[in-house]
Amino acid sequence: MSESEAVEVSVGKKGEIYTTQELRDRSGITPGGRVVAIVVDGKLVIEPKKDALSLLRMPRAGMRPVTLKELREHREELAKELEKR
Repeated sequence: MSESEAVEVSVGKKGEIYTTQELRDRSGITPGGRVVAIVVDGKLVIEPKKDALSLLRMPRAGMRPVTLKELREHREELAKELEKR
């Protein structure tokens, strides 16, 4: 399947949208996960909802992703700073 190739999916009796495994894999949608839906120019766009950890791992312009260890260390530093106030 190419990036823009249309794929037919099923809609259940209650409006559930059933995607294919390939669509889920390519879009990052996981079973039990959450998605965000929006209508753009009359088209339904569904994307996986990013959790805090995945946002931290995303590359940012000129910066490397933050590790969990770094996040914990920074949080501890902030907590100590707040205790001093």
